[in-house]
Amino acid sequence: GVVINADYIFIGYGSKIDDRCIIKLPGLESRFVIRDNCRIGSDQNIIIPIFETGDYVTIHNHCLVNGYKPCRIGHNTWVGQNCILNVNEEIRIGNNVGAGIYSSIWTHGFFGELLEGCNVFKVAPVTIEDDVWILGAYNVICPGVTLGRKSIIMTGSVVTKDVPAEHCVSGNPAVDITNKIHP
Repeated sequence: GVVINADYIFIGYGSKIDDRCIIKLPGLESRFVIRDNCRIGSDQNIIIPIFETGDYVTIHNHCLVNGYKPCRIGHNTWVGQNCILNVNEEIRIGNNVGAGIYSSIWTHGFFGELLEGCNVFKVAPVTIEDDVWILGAYNVICPGVTLGRKSIIMTGSVVTKDVPAEHCVSGNPAVDITNKIHP
């Protein structure tokens, strides 16, 4: 079955939520909105206060969407199976975006208490603009990053800084390879 716990639930025409999904939207004025012709695959865990999609969005099996802030996804977007959307700050995903399997979008980089002298602590929103391709598998988008319109993230990349519109990045950490592969 499917468990949905939210103050406001809207499931559009032709949309489907597969089996074994847990959708818990804690907090006041929580909202779960998927518009027309969307599919939420099986074995999802969506545990955030606000989750909204446009039309024709597919989130494949075994994804985890968790955190404390809103996650807003535009029209015609595809999120591959086993992806993680960490929403300790807001995630905004535009229209016509594709994210490959096992990819992760992080809005926080820390664990436990902040240790004196530690310089690994960041909590910041992530913005993915329209027509972005996060290709293949095992990509990591770090906190505070903006992926510009029509940018391409190649397989296995760790994106630690903003990617300009119509640029292509690859590697760990991701570097601009637009001169070799132009979007």
